[in-house]
Amino acid sequence: MKSYNKKVYILVENEISNYFLDEIKFLEKNNVNFLVICFSETKNFLINQNNIIYIDYRDYNSLNIITKNFYLITKILIIELFSRSFSFQYIFDFKKTVSNICRSLFLANKTINLFSNKNSIFISYRFNQCATVLSILKMNNKIEKFYSRAHGVDLYENRYNKRIILRGFQMKYIDELFCVSKNGSNYVKSIFFYYKHKISYSYLGTNMYVDKINISNEKSNVIKLISIGYLNPVKKIDKLFSDLDNSDINIDWVHIGNGPQYSKLSVKEVKNRNLKVKFLGNLDSNEIFNLLRLNYFDFSVCYSFDEGLPIFLTEVTKFGIPIISYNVGGVSEIVLPDSGVLMDKHQNIVDVLININKNSFRNRELRLKIKYNSENMFNLDKNLDLFYGNLLKKKE
Repeated sequence: MKSYNKKVYILVENEISNYFLDEIKFLEKNNVNFLVICFSETKNFLINQNNIIYIDYRDYNSLNIITKNFYLITKILIIELFSRSFSFQYIFDFKKTVSNICRSLFLANKTINLFSNKNSIFISYRFNQCATVLSILKMNNKIEKFYSRAHGVDLYENRYNKRIILRGFQMKYIDELFCVSKNGSNYVKSIFFYYKHKISYSYLGTNMYVDKINISNEKSNVIKLISIGYLNPVKKIDKLFSDLDNSDINIDWVHIGNGPQYSKLSVKEVKNRNLKVKFLGNLDSNEIFNLLRLNYFDFSVCYSFDEGLPIFLTEVTKFGIPIISYNVGGVSEIVLPDSGVLMDKHQNIVDVLININKNSFRNRELRLKIKYNSENMFNLDKNLDLFYGNLLKKKE
């Protein structure tokens, strides 16, 4: 990437995922001058401490902030109220909204002294409270511009039947919103059509280089599945377990990931005599790579309704593995026609596996097609080079 005399400030909230760390490595490798500001209760980051500053977001007094900033808080509430059609949810969420504004004002005051506004780029890693902090700073003329990414849980209001707090306020002041999928971009445009000129998309991905794909013995009756994800109710791995267990299909299933449900699911008794299950817990990126490289899988499964563009699906497709997933978020942008199965919310995986011609998905040419498409669309370094390159050029 071309060198620019700019500084990049990235605001994150409790973000310690491996995917974010890969982005930090890209910035370091390309000698980008950057600082991560993390709003967090604990200092549990895994990157160079010279490039990160922690701000504890619990240490504030709402009453004191309201007293000192009553006019500003009222202004933000009015902007939010008139940003789109009225909803009684505004009334129900009033206390929560004021609390969010108070916390954001506290963080904005803590953050501004860390910034140099000259030749700087300000980015919110997710479209969350970090974007609200930057909106306040821009409204007060402390920064000129800011940008944000939007993923899944920070984007899709229709999944929860409620409005995201201060979304209208954020949209008024943001300069450009980069959704991680076309689907996400189109979704925001459908709600905030007045701001559609601010909304685009920018893919993420992985840097895995895969030198081979695994091909199965097409006579095998066993279907080999892999899933990767945090074991909490949102990811619905417990539902996947239940559905597989209530079938009589020959299945070998491996899951990677830890979480609150791990202790329960990892020892759960299996009723289906034809089902073999392994919960491997957390694996680092090298261990995941070796598992996928050395073992054959018929399908990777995504069972969550709450996804933006799942990075783990861009990982498994580098190995030519077809996908079975609910058609949510940007999943359809990963799954090519005839190279996977997109379910509607009324289906489950057993319906698919009973009716599928598994041998057609064991075809070498098909798997190579999946691999090449993933390498072309979801190469992390290439996509980050485009993302940061375009942002850094904006103020040239």
